[in-house]
Amino acid sequence: MSRKKEAALLAQERPQAQTIEPTNNVDQTPEDVNPHNALRELRLGREIPAADMVAVVSKLYPGYDKPLQSKCERSHYYGVQICNDAMNALYKVFSPEKATTPKKPDIRTNPHRLVCRVSTQDYNRVKTLMQREGFSTVQDWLYSLIKKHLDAKGVPL
Repeated sequence: MSRKKEAALLAQERPQAQTIEPTNNVDQTPEDVNPHNALRELRLGREIPAADMVAVVSKLYPGYDKPLQSKCERSHYYGVQICNDAMNALYKVFSPEKATTPKKPDIRTNPHRLVCRVSTQDYNRVKTLMQREGFSTVQDWLYSLIKKHLDAKGVPL
């Protein structure tokens, strides 16, 4: 067989070269997008450039960059989530109505609550008794009863 015929046969037997797609970006298929990601919703809903968001968060966390932003937006895929304080900083800058303020510390004298339900008839009887004994609120009356009961049973402080 001549060399030309051998080359022709080899060319027919070889599989066609497959095109290789670039792997430097994540495919945006619907399965890949988490619809409940607040970071992604904020960026796409307000049409904020990722670089602007990175600039805000990197003030709090200097190691925060665009690749990390992308991973936080796809937390279901990478397992990376943005911290609450960083998300709150983004809300303060880009969506002030969603920013949360820290809870005030509970500085009540009596911070714990006890609750019970009574019938209307018993409620009216208790209200009458409270007024007769000079209590202005149900809380004051109940607390005095609780203290008396604890003292009577000898429960230490």
